[in-house]
Amino acid sequence: MRSLRPSDPWSIGAVLCLFGGAVLLVVAWYDISGTADLYEQMPYLVSAGFSGMALIIVGSALVIAGRHDRVERRLAQLLDAITEAAGSEGAAASDQAVASDEPRPGDPLVSAPAAFLTVPQGTTYHRPGCLLMREKDAEPADAEAISSGTLSPCPVCSPERPSDSS
Repeated sequence: MRSLRPSDPWSIGAVLCLFGGAVLLVVAWYDISGTADLYEQMPYLVSAGFSGMALIIVGSALVIAGRHDRVERRLAQLLDAITEAAGSEGAAASDQAVASDEPRPGDPLVSAPAAFLTVPQGTTYHRPGCLLMREKDAEPADAEAISSGTLSPCPVCSPERPSDSS
């Protein structure tokens, strides 16, 4: 479970700005509520009210920028993993002496339904070396679910649907 405490600089800045803006708005409201005349309320509105709103806007922008930064970093990690997997698969294919841990379409394991994996309550089946199955509790895919079309092939590893031999 993730911690509720922010750890990245974007989240810390956003929390500080949002909290500071909320405090300034409460202070402005409290000071304005004690005066009856409009001309006495203006200094509180301008100093604390507008500053509080500005901090809330900046905090909201930091939340959005932090989310964008996290998405960009995750995409870069996935791209590196895909590049690494493609590079190791290409090197293994060109070096014919080294056996790849990823099955090929002609291998007997690929045509056997037990070679495909899925997660409990999953909707796709995967090859054993699929990147999407890393660090997940995988189990062998049901041959009937694959042949009936209940499970669809993974878009990343593109396993071939086994031919019906019945």
